[in-house]
Amino acid sequence: MIELLTPKEFNPSECQQKFTIAATDYAMQALVPFILPEIYSQAPHIKLEVIPVQHRELQSQLSQRWCEGPG
Repeated sequence: MIELLTPKEFNPSECQQKFTIAATDYAMQALVPFILPEIYSQAPHIKLEVIPVQHRELQSQLSQRWCEGPG
């Protein structure tokens, strides 16, 4: 049972998951363009979705994305 619950080693070069990142306007313009090349160089098969943070709807936005599960 413990073996089933123990996470396996993460190998970014083999990962094929979809990740959603909620970012502010500032982060989308100032940070995301600089970190994406590094992310994709280490994990070339992942899919990233960068969405704007909606401050008034943040709780529901996070809940909705969390419930969608791996894409």
